[in-house]
Amino acid sequence: MMPAAEEEDAGQRIAKFASLVASCCAWIATVLGICAIFLPWWTGAAAGEVLGFSTSLEGSITLWNYDLKIEVPISADSPDMHAVQRDEGWSKWCKQEEENRREWPSECVQLECTRAFTVLAPIFALLSAVAALIGMFEPLVLLIAAFCSFIGGLSAAVGFICALLIGTSGLTAPGGMLLIAACVLIVLAFLLDVYAAQRAMPLEGDGKVQRQSGGRLLKLRAAKTEELQLMQHLASRNPRVTIVEPHEEKGDAVSVDHSSHHSSRSGTHEDGNAASLGETEVGVHVPSLKKAIEWSHSHGSDESEQIPVNLLEKAFREMDADASGSIDLDELVRALVSCGLPASREATEKILGEIDKNQSGDIDILEFVGFFRHIEEMNRFAKKNQSRARFITLACSCCFLTHVVLVGTLLMLFINMDEAENPDNYIIMKNLLIVCSLTLGVLFCVVIAVPALNLTLGQSMVAWRQHYDKRFRIDKNKFRGGAK
Repeated sequence: MMPAAEEEDAGQRIAKFASLVASCCAWIATVLGICAIFLPWWTGAAAGEVLGFSTSLEGSITLWNYDLKIEVPISADSPDMHAVQRDEGWSKWCKQEEENRREWPSECVQLECTRAFTVLAPIFALLSAVAALIGMFEPLVLLIAAFCSFIGGLSAAVGFICALLIGTSGLTAPGGMLLIAACVLIVLAFLLDVYAAQRAMPLEGDGKVQRQSGGRLLKLRAAKTEELQLMQHLASRNPRVTIVEPHEEKGDAVSVDHSSHHSSRSGTHEDGNAASLGETEVGVHVPSLKKAIEWSHSHGSDESEQIPVNLLEKAFREMDADASGSIDLDELVRALVSCGLPASREATEKILGEIDKNQSGDIDILEFVGFFRHIEEMNRFAKKNQSRARFITLACSCCFLTHVVLVGTLLMLFINMDEAENPDNYIIMKNLLIVCSLTLGVLFCVVIAVPALNLTLGQSMVAWRQHYDKRFRIDKNKFRGGAK
């Protein structure tokens, strides 16, 4: 097997190469996008139909002006035709059409959208190219490059769609084709940026929370993770909750050895802040506590059935080893470990703080019972949220399938409609189709795109967050050291 250091170096080299290729793709896309802004989009005799000239002979139309050769009558009384060259800007044509239609032409709105998105595409492609080059030395910048590539590719795609709405006749000129090529290259750059970020910033420690000596923030996070583990077990061990197991290292280790109804625990903690529970301490026998913890799991179908008070009182007496009428931290740790929970002093202190309402340092019977009642309420609330989430997911899926059928039906009806026969119905159908298509796009993102993104990039996002926290923590420490 390849050593870890060599494997990491190989990953960095691959990431740099992918970043370089992504930058080259983005640079080429920038040039193509700039050319698409000024070159013709519609050419030939069919190009005149975009502007309503059915008798055009030849010409070309860009995003800014048009140059057409059209046939017009010599006079109003003569049937003879002669060719006239029309070389004007889109703004003049829009004003003339506005006077004739008494409203701003929809073609002009679509043209403005085409211009805007076509200009945005090379701008974001250029930003992506520069960010990809910087990402060869600073991996976090690759995420900015990927974001710029995504926006650039989306802008190019939307720009070409707007051009299709203006008119498809003669839409074979270099301008539109270059924008499509730029869109493909920007999407390729986006994929390469994401791949380079994955190779340059792998997930550390297999996704487990790591605690390092001297890292106060990591200690707090590890303690919070263990607290969530305990809360999860106390909340009937809900299988839908994801558990992040703490990474055990020297100087902060917790081991649990289950044997029948008891377990042993030994541990040492950093900086001398916590002492062990004792070399000869063994887990206490607390069957009532274990039964209380698993009550919601065994009676999950009946939410109205609470944990009996006498069972909680019995569990409290079992935990109160010295019969003092209260439970201290050591007794709580021993009881939780005996139930098979991943208890450590940091996490148990958090639990103790949740139960100990009067901040006395120990737990009385009222606080103990109240805590379990609170856990039951949290469990019921979590189940309601899960049911609500399942209902929302099902509803969105049904709406998505309904809109697929609806958009398909409306599109077939719209294609067969003739604008000249009934212009009002044509406009209504067109607007309805646009609204349903936009709704379908939103539902597609919710039902398919977001879950797919979470499945494919979920672990990578965790890794990127790790590197982000690590990098800015180092910079912050350097800043503090320089200030001192």
